[in-house]
Amino acid sequence: MTCFKEQEKMYMIQMAGCQFVAGAKRALVMDLHRGRFQPVPVHLKELVETYNGKQLGNIYMEFDADQHNILDEYLRFLLKEEYIFLSEDAADAVRFIPLPLTTAHYSPADNAIIDMDAQSGFDAVQLVHQLTALGCEQIQVRAYSPLPVRELLALAAATTETVCRCIQFIVPYDDHFKTADWNRLFTGHERIGSITCYGAPGNSTDHYVEGLIPIHFIEQMITGENHCGIFHPHYFISNASHFIESHRHNTCLNRKIAVDKAGYIRNCPSMPQHYGHVSTTTLQEALNNPVFRQHWHIHKDMVQTCRNCEFRHVCTDCRAYLEDPHDGCSKPLKCGYDPYTATWTDWADNPLKQAAIAFYEIDIPCSA
Repeated sequence: MTCFKEQEKMYMIQMAGCQFVAGAKRALVMDLHRGRFQPVPVHLKELVETYNGKQLGNIYMEFDADQHNILDEYLRFLLKEEYIFLSEDAADAVRFIPLPLTTAHYSPADNAIIDMDAQSGFDAVQLVHQLTALGCEQIQVRAYSPLPVRELLALAAATTETVCRCIQFIVPYDDHFKTADWNRLFTGHERIGSITCYGAPGNSTDHYVEGLIPIHFIEQMITGENHCGIFHPHYFISNASHFIESHRHNTCLNRKIAVDKAGYIRNCPSMPQHYGHVSTTTLQEALNNPVFRQHWHIHKDMVQTCRNCEFRHVCTDCRAYLEDPHDGCSKPLKCGYDPYTATWTDWADNPLKQAAIAFYEIDIPCSA
């Protein structure tokens, strides 16, 4: 032993919130309590998982002397980041049990998308009432035409005193909206999580209600549902509920229900199959259809390429746009990451994806 000589009787204990995922070239370590993650060598993952609960002295004995410097470096890193701790009590290895990969659900749908445009003839407020009756906790409303303040107010009010924890709005930028309009919208509607205004003159973020509710202004234009499904580290999620769900379910479609701008009920507005129109089918009836739930169970360990990716338990999967449109377990089309080289490229420029881009009739901006 070298720098840990005086601690050779201490036991190395893995934090319960520290989780490793091996990829083809490297691993990912996640701190599920702090919501962070970072790539690490696969050997570091193997070290923690092989020797968790062992005394440092015994761990060092397993390695040649010329490897002790690397072992020192790994342990310093793990301790500094608080992925492990050292204990005098071997029983701590039993007390810090592995994270259980099961969870209970109390509602048939917990997240939803409602798309709207100027031609949408359905009552979106009535749909929100249906969703809250189902126990839906997160609702996203995406408008492809201007949505007046009174309609935003009505949709937000429909979530008051319900199980809905968050309603988000994605709407076109409207320079007629003033600070007074935003304040009026947020007053008494604490379940509004965020508002995104696309097609704005610039990219910026304002905050309201003492900084609790953000309004994001983005220059990007959003003209339809085919803008979703993009993969980027900015969208990665590192928390216990997402990590657990990703092992057994699809992290985008599980317990999701959507209504497209024409009023058809789908798993996602981008998915090809619909399960009836809201004028003749209730959301509960669509959820009762076993076929509706078939995509819920396609998890990352079933998906080609993704099963070898270290990011598979922090990303949100997409089954609407696939590299092979005829294979339900194909890699998401809009992912530009290669786990075999650990490199990112622009997915839209990949020559191997051009046939699928044409199949889905995706319009790629010149700046992509």
